[in-house]
Amino acid sequence: MMLSRVQTQWFGQTIPQNRLVKYSRESNSRLSIGIHCLPDLKSSFAHHKEEKRRTREPVLESGKSLFINLCMAAKVSVLVGDISKQKVDAVVNAANQELTGGSGVNGAIHKAGGPEIYRFCEDLRATKYPDGLPAGQSAITPGGKLVAKWIIHTVGPMYGQHDGKEAELLASCYQTALKLAESHNLESIAFPAISTGVYGYPPEEAAKVASQAVQSSLKGLKSIQEIRFVFFSEREMNIFKENSVLEV
Repeated sequence: MMLSRVQTQWFGQTIPQNRLVKYSRESNSRLSIGIHCLPDLKSSFAHHKEEKRRTREPVLESGKSLFINLCMAAKVSVLVGDISKQKVDAVVNAANQELTGGSGVNGAIHKAGGPEIYRFCEDLRATKYPDGLPAGQSAITPGGKLVAKWIIHTVGPMYGQHDGKEAELLASCYQTALKLAESHNLESIAFPAISTGVYGYPPEEAAKVASQAVQSSLKGLKSIQEIRFVFFSEREMNIFKENSVLEV
């Protein structure tokens, strides 16, 4: 993987020097942009290739993909899958306040991560959260046996149990998780549908809150390049897409 600074002119547009271009190998050739902000991409890209050839900087070749973070926004995607198997730097666990294993996402992550996850959570309880992790807050532990190196535990609100502050607390789950990931210089993170299971948050409402929370955080992200929303079923994913303010 290579990172190079973008020149002052990119595709005919003036771009600040601190914007990054990331190159990575893939099985097929494609161009993926974190946010759609470039006009007339086909002709501009042809011009860019010629410019890069002359200046001896990396050029997109067959079998490579290019991820551009020109608008200071991470690539956001949605998918159906097992969050405990996501190949990202951190997965977000829909935890309970006691930070113990349970059902749903919480149980799946504890099971896949192994008994050390429980021990890490015990340490958190003993050192930082003797009364439990409050709703809307997040805490980070190593990922144990997960593919992901880290787990960010966050406690979602129980719908109808927080005096009308459910949306505020749910948004805080996503925002504090992203803040923790940034503080650890992580590049990728996967979220479940927080609070939509046994905590009873209507999926349609949760989708609006979650997507707005992530959207409001995008411009402030520096290290995070990819954000995934991972769902148990296609139905849940479609509900999210229909109610999301993000372009997914």
